[in-house]
Amino acid sequence: MLRLAKIYAACAPDTEDAHLGIIQNAYYDRGALTIEALKAFVPDLRLTKQQTADPAVQARFNARETSLAKFRLPVDRRYFEAAVCFVRLQPELAVKLAMTDKPLTAVSRLEAAIVNRSRICVGNARSVYFDGIQFRFYIADAVYRWAVAAKGVDTLIPLQ
Repeated sequence: MLRLAKIYAACAPDTEDAHLGIIQNAYYDRGALTIEALKAFVPDLRLTKQQTADPAVQARFNARETSLAKFRLPVDRRYFEAAVCFVRLQPELAVKLAMTDKPLTAVSRLEAAIVNRSRICVGNARSVYFDGIQFRFYIADAVYRWAVAAKGVDTLIPLQ
């Protein structure tokens, strides 16, 4: 795992600090690893509005995430809650965003579509500003967790 984390050191805000191993912000590493796990272990992932609206799936999601939320820092928790909402309302677009290898312009269009179609997640704000990389990482994290709940499993990573 250490090697993979070093490969993605370029995702960190200050790559020099990342190579020295003194980055304090693990969000970028966690996001890059989450995207890589989705691509490696569930490359054909499908997540639908029908799944995220299913009360049984929502119950599984809440049962797992409520207990894990206490370990998140307050800002991290707020960002994650927004991402959870975005993915619940726009799961197909969220999966596309998490899995895409397209150029930045395509990524930006996906991000804008998710926010514009899910304004309730940001209090119906007219203008929403965010760091695109961080947004994608939080969306990928929420996609992973919704997929776990939809599939009724503990992990998307094969245990064999």
